[in-house]
Amino acid sequence: MVSGKLKEIILLDFCDCLEYIDAPLRDDVKDVLYPQTILGHAHELHRNFIGLKKSLQEYQKKRVEGKRFNQKGYDKVLNLIKESQSLTQEDIILTLGMNPSEHREKREHLIYEIKDCLTALLNDENNLLVNKKGEPLLGAEFLKYYPIKICKDTFRGAALAARMDSGFWREKTLQMFPKNLKGENWALGYGDEYPVDLKMLYDHGLTERDLADKPHSLEEIMNYTALKIIIDSEKPIQNAQNLFIRRKVGPGGCDDGCLLTIGKYYGVDAMLLAFLVDAADTYGKFLKNGIRGGHDGMLGDLVEKKFDKKLLNEYETCRVIYLGAKNNFPQIDFSSSHRRFCQIESGQNLPTILNHYYYLQEGIRPRRYKLGANQVSTTYFYNSMETRWNLFENSFASKTDFKNLKN
Repeated sequence: MVSGKLKEIILLDFCDCLEYIDAPLRDDVKDVLYPQTILGHAHELHRNFIGLKKSLQEYQKKRVEGKRFNQKGYDKVLNLIKESQSLTQEDIILTLGMNPSEHREKREHLIYEIKDCLTALLNDENNLLVNKKGEPLLGAEFLKYYPIKICKDTFRGAALAARMDSGFWREKTLQMFPKNLKGENWALGYGDEYPVDLKMLYDHGLTERDLADKPHSLEEIMNYTALKIIIDSEKPIQNAQNLFIRRKVGPGGCDDGCLLTIGKYYGVDAMLLAFLVDAADTYGKFLKNGIRGGHDGMLGDLVEKKFDKKLLNEYETCRVIYLGAKNNFPQIDFSSSHRRFCQIESGQNLPTILNHYYYLQEGIRPRRYKLGANQVSTTYFYNSMETRWNLFENSFASKTDFKNLKN
């Protein structure tokens, strides 16, 4: 049960999302997407939840300065913060008066519309990013103006997006590129999604954050399977929650950097397909049916099977992960969420994903603005990506013969 104070903050945050986020999305899609935005705010103490952090800091300052200190008030704020950071997606949805079961179905429906569209594209039945009704995917009205070129390179974008968050491929990337572009040792965090039985997870005294934050060995993951916390099935599993289980601690990938790199090497249409497959990872966080490897992996498999698993090799995959990693050189300390990709930021005319599109296609940089929750300037980001690409193209890594590597 969510406490009264947190209910107030959640409701206020949702109202602010509806009022202040300028995203050309259908209203029904906003209702599905924004509760996930609120959950992120709650866990990170951002936006309307930041007041909890400020209150805690004020209490701590008084204690350090030896001023009159209200222990009960301090404990109350501390407990609210702990509660905020342990909220689940279902807590948010119930607080907003929504039906969790219907919410899961709607999210799943959006993903399977992407699957249907990919199937039509692969069969050369269509060149538009629309569902069977002719409506733009994910309720993103701007997509209907961007027919795509049907070719192998375009589909490589979808397959690469499915691989770029994979623990297996990130580990391969560290093996292939043990140094960053500055020639230094570097770190790359990774893990994978697994279908989890939440009741079994809680019964063993664990939470979603325990899985996501703590590094796990393969033996620990196998033990979760033995304990039936992880549901061992290759097929979609009803009432299982797809959860991220961390294998290695470290900075992850910048999705903007990965998508731009896909677009640079395979074209802007490849980047748009990558954007859609990456969105499946967002909507796949709260569904009726969990699936091992995540729904982005499912979409990637669909594309790769069409080409008999010969669409990509190791080098092409690791190159995207390497050039898009936050901890490469220059460092890029942000990653746009799906919501931010769809958002028209202050002073802009287009969503961020389309600003990236025209930057690649026509070399047009948008008027300077801030990207991601960390508010990194577009000037710094585009300069950093250009530096990375130039360093890579002139490096030993890009000149090494990787052509014979397996898929």
